[in-house]
Amino acid sequence: MTIELVKEELEEMAGGVSGVVGGRLTGYIFIYLQEHDFGQVFNADTDFMLPDVGKRRPDVAFASYATVPEIPRDFVAVPPDLAVEVVSRTDQIDDSDAKILEYRQAKIKLIWVIRTVLKVVEVHHLGKPILVLEEGDELDGYEVLPGFKLPVHKLFAFPTQARPGAAKTMPPS
Repeated sequence: MTIELVKEELEEMAGGVSGVVGGRLTGYIFIYLQEHDFGQVFNADTDFMLPDVGKRRPDVAFASYATVPEIPRDFVAVPPDLAVEVVSRTDQIDDSDAKILEYRQAKIKLIWVIRTVLKVVEVHHLGKPILVLEEGDELDGYEVLPGFKLPVHKLFAFPTQARPGAAKTMPPS
């Protein structure tokens, strides 16, 4: 991908893309957990305590019941098993990379970094080399979310405008 193309995409992408991608991933993990009830998925409103760092808010996180037996009222006192950062066009790369380094230092088992402009997912699996997945690849939950598989393209395959024939009003309540 050329620098010019990346710049073009940066200018064209709406700020909501990262929110949609994070929301989709949260939904896919939630659906997976409906069948495999061994933990909770958390959104970006949840603070997790990282040793020697303090509180951090991943865009999406998962913690098994072994890690977090009860959902706390305030912050979660331990790191999650999975931390996800959705890097949007407005994020500062240095800030995102610093956060990922903190997650790695906290020994979070699995970190997914979704780079929305490039449409790739970096997989940081504790003790293994970083893997970069493209749209034709499949995201794997490994031992953190055993059996969880998600084609990467599903994170990015959404219309930029209303689909033809789609309802233009909200369904009746």
